[in-house]
Amino acid sequence: PNIVTPANGSSTTDETPFFAGNSEANALIRIFRGATLVTSTTSLPNGTWSIELPVQAFSTFSFTATAEDQAGNLSVASSPISVTIVARTDADTDTDADGERY
Repeated sequence: PNIVTPANGSSTTDETPFFAGNSEANALIRIFRGATLVTSTTSLPNGTWSIELPVQAFSTFSFTATAEDQAGNLSVASSPISVTIVARTDADTDTDADGERY
């Protein structure tokens, strides 16, 4: 499988980053952070897949994906991507109409 989103080398303040990619149709997609399984999803009949990861710590991580087809054949891991999850700054904080932070 390929990880298309997020881009390799990107950074985000989202602790639950959105991942998307493509693979064989109807495959079980597993997302790994290093050697640790983070989450899984199933690709659609057109081969695309997407998922929001569970909460990740603030750090730089290397992620890969594998695909398992319906016959049980396991792919090699995708090329790794590096993603940095950073803490929000005050400038990133949203406020409501009264100026209150949320």
